[in-house]
Amino acid sequence: WTTQDSGSFSSTQATRMEWDPERSHWVSGWTFTPPPQAQTDEVYTLRCRVEDEGGRSATGFFGVDGRILVTRRQRLAYLSDGRSPIAGTFQLLVANSDGTERKRLVSQSGLLISPRWSMDGSQLIYLRSRSQVWAQGDFDLYQVQADGTGHRLLRTPLPLWNGIYAACYSFDGTRILFTGGSPAGFDLASVALDGTDLKLENPIQGPPLTGVPNYNGMATHPTTGNLLLCDRAGHFFFLDHDAQRSFPVAQSQIFRDCECCFSPDGNWLVFSAGLTDLYKSGFHFDGNQVVIDPPVRLSQAGSGETPSMGMDPDTVYYQRRTSPTSRRLARFSLSLNRYTDISRAGGGTEDEDDCCITTFPETVVP
Repeated sequence: WTTQDSGSFSSTQATRMEWDPERSHWVSGWTFTPPPQAQTDEVYTLRCRVEDEGGRSATGFFGVDGRILVTRRQRLAYLSDGRSPIAGTFQLLVANSDGTERKRLVSQSGLLISPRWSMDGSQLIYLRSRSQVWAQGDFDLYQVQADGTGHRLLRTPLPLWNGIYAACYSFDGTRILFTGGSPAGFDLASVALDGTDLKLENPIQGPPLTGVPNYNGMATHPTTGNLLLCDRAGHFFFLDHDAQRSFPVAQSQIFRDCECCFSPDGNWLVFSAGLTDLYKSGFHFDGNQVVIDPPVRLSQAGSGETPSMGMDPDTVYYQRRTSPTSRRLARFSLSLNRYTDISRAGGGTEDEDDCCITTFPETVVP
């Protein structure tokens, strides 16, 4: 099977077919995945050629007139203490954007933070502390498949680092980027998807990365792939997609402990400040400098953290603080200026934390 466009198949091009005695047919099954940057309503042409041992062959197409249509899907990932009877046990869960079809992927001791989806929705990464309490520099990088298999330690901090603070997948989906504290400020590094091929990615042009990196202080621009980083004091750093150059950032206000995300078009930011309030700011990049507009507080969102946006420019997903010690998942409508708690499937009293939503392409036959 081949396609005239980009994308990938779940098995090699030359795959031996199996005989199905019930149907008296030769059968081969596989999945086509469009590239992460595929847009809704794009069409892909898939061609298949079947050949027997005698060299005879037949060629055909899949879908109506050989067309496979791209749709898009959203999934949430979030963390929970599960109100577990085992003290210090935390969970990583996934669900639809309305809270249905929840599934636990990971349950382990130690504090879990900062889940992030891969660009195609097939994997997640997150940070796990080595102890059961919050401690600076105490986090390692883990990876798990979206179906809960393949859970493993991916990376520990570099020798001179005091820990890993934030991580995300690269825009092209081929590497994992992460930040760590160092004596000179903080570093940006990357590894291949299997944790090998470690590289330092600090920019060689433009303003250096300074200060102490912030937890959840990393976001990928949705159209350029450029990277936005934030230090603990609230200073932003904007790097090109290959991290070779950083650009000056003009901020009218600076807030500590910022956790940020981009709108779907990349024209504005939503961020939490001081682990309490949510703000919205315009984001402007002319190729040489970033200007972040004066922020507008989303006062009706309540006290919130870890904002995340998918394909809907009106909806912000976040963790809403319901008491000094409790949080739950919520979504905030920018047009209606109100929040809605995301319902728990089957109820539950667990504390919900650190959410992240992804949008990834699927295919259907028109």
